Amino acid sequence: MNDGVTKRYRRSALLLTWCWLLFGSIFAEAKTIQFGGYSWWVRTGYGESGPNNWSENNVYVDSGGDLHLKLTHDTTTGNWYCAELTMLESLGFGTYSFALKSNPYLLDKNIVLGLFSYPEESVAPDTTNEIDIEYAMWGGGQTLHGNWTIWPTSLGHTESEEYFDGSQSGAASIQQYIWTSTSITFSATNVEGSQPKTYASWKFQPSDPLQSISQITMPVEMNLWLYESKPPSDGKEVDIVVSGFTYTPIADKTSPSVPTNVIATATSGTQVSLSWGASVDDNGVAGYTVYRNGSVVGRATGTTYQDSGLNPGASYSYTIAAQDAAGNLSGPSQAVNVTLPLIADTTPPSVPRNLKASSKPVILRWSASRDNVGVAGYNIYRSGVVIGHSAGTTFTDSTVTSGRTYKYAISAFDAAGNESAKSSPFTFYIR
Repeated sequence: MNDGVTKRYRRSALLLTWCWLLFGSIFAEAKTIQFGGYSWWVRTGYGESGPNNWSENNVYVDSGGDLHLKLTHDTTTGNWYCAELTMLESLGFGTYSFALKSNPYLLDKNIVLGLFSYPEESVAPDTTNEIDIEYAMWGGGQTLHGNWTIWPTSLGHTESEEYFDGSQSGAASIQQYIWTSTSITFSATNVEGSQPKTYASWKFQPSDPLQSISQITMPVEMNLWLYESKPPSDGKEVDIVVSGFTYTPIADKTSPSVPTNVIATATSGTQVSLSWGASVDDNGVAGYTVYRNGSVVGRATGTTYQDSGLNPGASYSYTIAAQDAAGNLSGPSQAVNVTLPLIADTTPPSVPRNLKASSKPVILRWSASRDNVGVAGYNIYRSGVVIGHSAGTTFTDSTVTSGRTYKYAISAFDAAGNESAKSSPFTFYIR
């Protein structure tokens, strides 16, 4: 039983990671660690999966270089706290290896250990592209502890799953997947003794890899959490030790051919439809990068792309580059230009979502709204009154007092003055 529903709510954590990459100075207070040669953002606060409480204190690297993911219990409040970290860069095709120094088979039936690649919201929608290793019994509904799951590249398709017996994992194991443009191979190997023993493996090689296997780069995540927010049935805290993480990209130095016959068509005052001829590569083309006026605006696994949220009456120039499984980029295609027709804008932006708050001063964060022309900014409401504005998806309220409860909401507005409805309110107590 793979818990697909709860995966949809990891977005709040991924959005914060994406914003950190763009606006790093804003998130200077967020905890980051170094492990396996990479930088990772550590989650804190409350939310899905579960939902659960997440503590930055439950993720750390000890003096010996081992990573700890802890599940802890606050006996004063009765709350349980989970652990999650997200890589601050995206990786592509290659071999992903997680070395465990704990036995995941011994986890309580209500505890989930996840080791996975997960797409950024700006690149792909939720419930797509993800590659999962999970040890879980999902509350006791599954007798086999091991779960491998591969999510399709687009919505409307079913994920592929394989369950395996994790009873031979032992106190030291290597959990691994080898991801290529046409297949994903999972393995679980006990490395306690002098002779490693692979106790489970699965090669997923579909006939439709562009639909069934992710062709985009993604951050890596690791987490330890409580299924459906249920505390461990044995009431015990947990410390999962990860002694190493390695990523080995596919060795390939040859770039794909340059895309040809690029066509750009204005389908409305705010959208351009792009198409082009397929590139070729010695190991297969993994996807295409779309550039607007010289900047990356998106990626496609096929030879079409819809660029929306543009300005009516504006002119744009597009080029396309192909990428192979090893991340080699072709040269840019010949540029094509298009001018959008003028239209009146009477459509408000979408309602901001996933409003969260933390610390003192209060730092508000939320998911970006969308607009047919473009979001100009956000109004910040506290107790029904506007207290400020933000051009991005964060706001700091320094005018709070300890011992009081505040209710916040966010609305989005565009350049034409259209304002969205307010977000769902978020109530926050200042300690």
